Amino acid sequence: MRQLAILEYWQGVNPREFMPGTVRATDRFVRAHFYVNAVVQSADPRIAAASVFSVIRQVSVPWGISIADQPNLSTTRWRVVADHKQLRYYVEHFPAHSPC
Repeated sequence: MRQLAILEYWQGVNPREFMPGTVRATDRFVRAHFYVNAVVQSADPRIAAASVFSVIRQVSVPWGISIADQPNLSTTRWRVVADHKQLRYYVEHFPAHSPC
């Protein structure tokens, strides 16, 4: 229910002029909703995976971000897109030697 209320609030704002940009989950949700409906829709599995990754990158939490009053906020360390038809996973991750 809360997500629907958030989307309803942001429907009055043109996302091409302004988009919420913090790392808060609510802002990331609004960006994901817009971008998932704005990216190229393709039957080509590679283009579809690239489109999904582009959305995920827009809503990921940048490396090293921390906010004192948000202890559950965590850096995005990996991204996964599953192609159920081709039975294939696409993965982006930080190198194993990166600090966690």
